[in-house]
Parts: sequence; C-alpha cells; structure tokens
Amino acid sequence: MILTSIKRTIRNIPGFSQYPGQFWLLLCGAFINSVGGTMIWPFLLLFFRSNLGISMLEASSLLTVKAAASLAFSFLAGTLTDRMGRKSVMVFSLISSGLIYLLFIPQNPYWVFVILMALSGTVEPMYRIGSNAMVADMLPIQSRSSGYASMRMIVNIGMTIGPVLSGLLILKSYAFMFSVSAACLIFYGLFLWVLIRETLVKSESQAERKSSGIREPGYREIFKDKVFIAICVLFFFTTTCMAPVFITLTAYASENFAIPESQLALIMTTNAVMVILFQFPFTKFTEKRSPIAMMTVGALLYALGAGSVGLGSTLIHFILSMAVLTVGEIILMPTATTFTANIAPQHLRGRYMSVYGIAMEAGIGLGPIMAGALNDFYFPKAIWIGCLVVGMIGFAGFVVLSFKVKTPTSQAMSDAMTV
Repeated sequence: MILTSIKRTIRNIPGFSQYPGQFWLLLCGAFINSVGGTMIWPFLLLFFRSNLGISMLEASSLLTVKAAASLAFSFLAGTLTDRMGRKSVMVFSLISSGLIYLLFIPQNPYWVFVILMALSGTVEPMYRIGSNAMVADMLPIQSRSSGYASMRMIVNIGMTIGPVLSGLLILKSYAFMFSVSAACLIFYGLFLWVLIRETLVKSESQAERKSSGIREPGYREIFKDKVFIAICVLFFFTTTCMAPVFITLTAYASENFAIPESQLALIMTTNAVMVILFQFPFTKFTEKRSPIAMMTVGALLYALGAGSVGLGSTLIHFILSMAVLTVGEIILMPTATTFTANIAPQHLRGRYMSVYGIAMEAGIGLGPIMAGALNDFYFPKAIWIGCLVVGMIGFAGFVVLSFKVKTPTSQAMSDAMTV
C-alpha cells in the first residue's frame, strides 16, 4: 500500500523509467525510517530539559556526545560499508538504533543518557553511509540527482507525519513516543534484511589485491582530493549554522515565546512539505549547473534562514525563516550528495560518503552546543547571530571555491561517459 502510494506520487520524476524495483523498495523503507526517526529529534531537547531538569547547554551537550561518537565511528563505518557490504551495516544500524530508543523510556540519570547518546551516535552513521552508497550502486550517473531527490522527498513525506504524530503521542507520554519510534526502526531493519539485495560488487582488481596481500587504497587517497575535502570543510560550517534551527528552535520558541509544543510541529512540517512540493523542480534546474555554484547559493540561504530567526517572536515568523532555510536545503543537500557519489570510485564509495557524513555530523554536533552556550552565557537571540556568522563563513568559502574550481554538471559527466 505504501509502496503503491509512493510510486503514484513520483511517477513523473526525471529518470523514473531507469529506477529498478529494488530502489522502490529502498524508498518505501526510507519512508518508514523517516517517520520513526523524526518522531523524536524535534522534541529531544525538551525531553532532556523536562525529564532531567538541566540547562540548555547541558541538554545540548548530550547531542554533541552523539555527534562526537558519530565522528569517531564514521571512518570505520565507511570501511565496513565498502568491505562487508551496504545491506548488513544498514540492518545492524536500524535494529540497534531502535533498541537504544527503548532504553530512553526508564527514568535514567544524566550519565546513562550520555552513554545512550554515544551508542546512538555510534550505530546511526552506518545506515546513512550505507544508504547513500547503495543508491549510487543502484542508479546510473544520469539518474543519481533525481534518485537522491526522490529519497529526500520520501524522507520528507515521513517528516510531515513523524513530528505531528509525536506531538499527539507526547500528550500520552514520552515513553509511548519512544516505543512507536523504536518499532518503526526495527521493522525497517527486518524489511531491509528480507527484501533488499546487496548492491556491493567486488571488482576483479579488489579480489587480486586481497589475494596478493596488497593493501587496498583507503582514506589516504580520499584526503588527496583537495576539492572534495574543501567542500566538506565548508559543508561543516553550513551544517553548524543549520543544526540549531532543526534541534534548538522548538525549545527556543517554547521557552521564550510560550508557543505550544503541538504548534511547534508546524515548523518542521513546513520544511517537509516544501521539500515534497519543490524538490524535483529545483533538482531539474540545479543538475544542469555547476555543483559548486549551486552549493554556494544553498549555503547563503542557510545562513539567511537561520540568522533571521532572531528577528521574530511569532510562529508565523519562525515558519518563514524555516522556509528560507528549506530552499537552501533543497538546493544544497542533493547537490552535495550527488557530487560525492559521482566523484567516488565504486570501491571507495562508502568511505567517500563517510567523510561527507563526518562533515555533517561535526556540524550537527557543534551547532547545538554553540547554541546552548550562546543562550546560557549571553542571551537567547545570540543563538541566531552566531548561526548567521558561521553560515556566512561557509558561504564566503564556497564563493572563493566557485571561482577557483570549475566542475561539470551531472548531465555533462553522464554524456562524457556515454561518448
């Protein structure tokens, strides 16, 4: 039923006819995962604040613990994805994440949540890295932009449901919300295990290196790619600017302007609905242009969207700020993911995705703790001044890079490969 609905929704996607059946199954599972995951994270800071009675900085530090664990483990996750396969690491990640969420239910002290957040950060990157690599394995280069756009749209359909559903479940209890979220993740893990085939194909050269004892190329080769590493560094600044909007804004609006939790879900729903409506028209536009130029535009909109939060005090204003940031997200995120997939050799695809993911995790980790420190040591609106400054640093870096590096579009790369 869900799969049929998804197919009807995106039947007019560019490259639709080139999507294999396995990709549709992956989209269906991504929807389930999105509903389960987005039920929790918009309200996680509020959960920690209300259950533990801690400051904004202390609550934010728990998210930083998770991000630090993700950073530490992402290198290994990328290697495991390239050696063991995409499917096995994704299944392990999903089922483990679901079990960890169940452990959030008891009335735990602060130090237990530190451990749980570290464990969550350890296993979650495996799904994201494996999923991104699997999409690139499944789709030819000319379909990857629309493929990643499809994945983002399906995830955002789940995001329209997850926060609204969690807003209703919170009225009963946080425990019920965590239980339903965990059930979604575990179900998707089993779904993936039974229905999705492994997409990693070992090449003859890899087999020869392994049999002869020659060490295969790894992260050292990736860090020689100076353009890719520069983009990851700038992506870190942009993600740092963006993270407080998705993680801190609900607590900021609730505590400073008395906006009810049930209404705060509309902010996240705005993001999801905009992605659903506008992702493909924007993708059709961006895939014909320089990836770095498009990332530059996206970075600017991220900075302006996050910074503008500090100018308002009403739900409508916060929704408008989210709308500006979402346009940046629609442009930047699929472009960056497709760029990474297109430049990565197949045998290093998991590791390229892990480095790309590390930049994101680092920003997600630093953003909330930066926001918590600015809130506690200065004043609440200082959060958004800090976001604007950090976001503009990323934008300025992309501007410089766009003048120094000329990169072909995804379509041009595809045409070159078929000549």
